[in-house]
Amino acid sequence: MKAEFDEKRESLQRSINEAKHDAENLAGELASAKDLLKQKAEELRTISQEVATVAKMRNGLEKELTVANLL
Repeated sequence: MKAEFDEKRESLQRSINEAKHDAENLAGELASAKDLLKQKAEELRTISQEVATVAKMRNGLEKELTVANLL
């Protein structure tokens, strides 16, 4: 009976250790994904600002062309 109990306990301990290892791996992957997401969000902010700047410049040039055509 004790041998059976010890065997079950060891099996459960192996399962626990494997689950802990898997959880650590997943935590590492999640941290990497969060870092990448943060980096891509910053890149997107930068590009959005550049697009807004270019749109303003285009609008200004359109106004200048309109004024020039009226002269």
